[in-house]
Amino acid sequence: MWKLAGGVCADSGSFPRDLRFDRGTTRSLSSDVDRLNFYGYFTHELSDDLEFFSEAIYYSATAERTREQTHNLSAQRFKISADAAYNPFGEEVMLRAYRAIDTGPRNIEVDDTSFRILGGLRGMWGDWDWESAVFYTEAETNDVANRIQASKFQAAINSTNPDTAYNLFTGGDLNNLNSGDSTLNPQSVIDQFMVNVSRDSKTSLAQVDFKVSNGGIFELPAGDVGIAMGVEFRHETYEDDRDDLLDGSSPFVDAITSVELSGSDVLGSSPTPDSKADRDIMSVYAEFLVPLLDVGDQYVELQLAARYEDYSDVGDAFKPKVALFWEAAPWLSFRASYSEGFRAPGLPQVSAEGVPRSNALYDPVLDETYAIVDVRSGNNDLDPEDDVNTSFGIVLQPAEDLTITFDTWTIEQKELVGILPGASHLLYDSLLRSQGSSNEAVIRDPETGEVILINNDYKNLGIRNIEGFDVSVVYDFDTSFGDFGFTLNAAKLTKFDQEPDPISQMLLDAQAAGDPSVPADRTIAGAGDLIKENGRPEWRARVALDWDMNQWGAGINANYVSEVIDTSTTATIDGEVVQLPVDSFTTVNLYGEYRFADDGFLDGSKIRLTVRNIEDQDPSLADELAHGYFGGLHSNRGRYFKLSFSKEF
Repeated sequence: MWKLAGGVCADSGSFPRDLRFDRGTTRSLSSDVDRLNFYGYFTHELSDDLEFFSEAIYYSATAERTREQTHNLSAQRFKISADAAYNPFGEEVMLRAYRAIDTGPRNIEVDDTSFRILGGLRGMWGDWDWESAVFYTEAETNDVANRIQASKFQAAINSTNPDTAYNLFTGGDLNNLNSGDSTLNPQSVIDQFMVNVSRDSKTSLAQVDFKVSNGGIFELPAGDVGIAMGVEFRHETYEDDRDDLLDGSSPFVDAITSVELSGSDVLGSSPTPDSKADRDIMSVYAEFLVPLLDVGDQYVELQLAARYEDYSDVGDAFKPKVALFWEAAPWLSFRASYSEGFRAPGLPQVSAEGVPRSNALYDPVLDETYAIVDVRSGNNDLDPEDDVNTSFGIVLQPAEDLTITFDTWTIEQKELVGILPGASHLLYDSLLRSQGSSNEAVIRDPETGEVILINNDYKNLGIRNIEGFDVSVVYDFDTSFGDFGFTLNAAKLTKFDQEPDPISQMLLDAQAAGDPSVPADRTIAGAGDLIKENGRPEWRARVALDWDMNQWGAGINANYVSEVIDTSTTATIDGEVVQLPVDSFTTVNLYGEYRFADDGFLDGSKIRLTVRNIEDQDPSLADELAHGYFGGLHSNRGRYFKLSFSKEF
């Protein structure tokens, strides 16, 4: 039997990378976005001790972008009948991977809408300030894209009528190998299998709270003790409604073999079931501010706080906080804090039912890289994440207009919610097979040995320790030609260590022992020292100089992110495995403004011209599938100009 891969007939599913389609030619780096935002705030004094307040916010945005149509997944490989109009072999053929370039790009439109309404009362009762409010917020996202329906695509390929059949044996353009097929199918044929695929997601939060505070519940020698406390009730909802072609209700069935190939009838997309969940949270908190010493130039203040939260689905948590501030001299202060925190698992991490994701992964058993479905499922037995935060800082004010701060901090996180990377599951399967067993989470085809899917549940993982320090300098100085302000903020990440889970530890031990079933050039993701790996730079910094004189203003600032390492790409140089370095990234921005100050209509108005990335810096190259750079660290926006006008009423 012949196997078709990317329009090239071969007895293998692989072909040189330089013959593959260049997806960058049809992919938007940034979306075109239209935004609309309304905000209103209203207060009314009902009496001397009682006030009503309210606010309303509405936000709407429409984003449009394009990208290439995707090829079929491994799970969507289907048969081409021997009598198909454009089958040149006269025998049954299996389609392994094919990208229908002549359908044009995938046009994606995303509509986001959200609103928030709030109403409350605040007032005084004796020495107590009190406030109570109720609010409701809701956000909805509607995503629509033109896609290829797999069953109709197979029907068009298998048509025996040349006028309605789709011809995928037309070949490519020898003069432009990466551009795809230059001999296009008729639009009338393409229209047979093109469909609009949608996804509608909605979240909401309703809350009612009541809080009180008193700046002097009793007096100590150093001053009054203050208290703030309150109670909250929240209701959260989450709903994700996928298109019928994606949610499993309309699976893709091979028309020739009658075998269900995938729960998704959208070519190139894994099936994703609809999901829906909600939870209730009750919270109680209290905070005390206790002055301990106020003698001469010295002042010491203690903060004690605690918070209790009870979740209807993942249990409860009680977390304290202690903070101390000591002003040793007018120019020298110290601060320290200890606090415990927590984060409840997200509703999708608890409720999601078998969300498949297909990614190209290396299979060490077959020594091949191919698309593998990773089925990620929620787990209602998850515990909330716990963390312990400690910090110590110094504040120096050697002059009235100069402030220097230095803070060190540590964070210990426990019960982290996550999943074991699919690549680690495959390496673990390879290790176990070398020992005579296998990884039960990896399901393989008994005939070909290829991985059909990986069953991957969310779970609480190991401990993570993070350490670093922050430095800031603020200096304001006046001159005869204007007032200047200098600001420097820098942060250094000194430790980011993830305790390996049991499986990752076994893989690391096997690599250290030179076990060939776990190749040394494969990174065990998410374990060990993670500083600089995949978007965790050691240094971030911002420096700015601003000038102001009468109605004029201007400024310049620079933002810096240090180099990182991309673990997805490795090379062996002189016997040492080397990972791809991603260069540091610096952008410089300028602005100039004029503030109107007269008795006319323009009074209180400001016009500002901003130039971003004045050096037109490109983002540093990284092996990222979407755009070729780390979007969380670097921007793809080159030099651009912005003119804004604002007015205060």
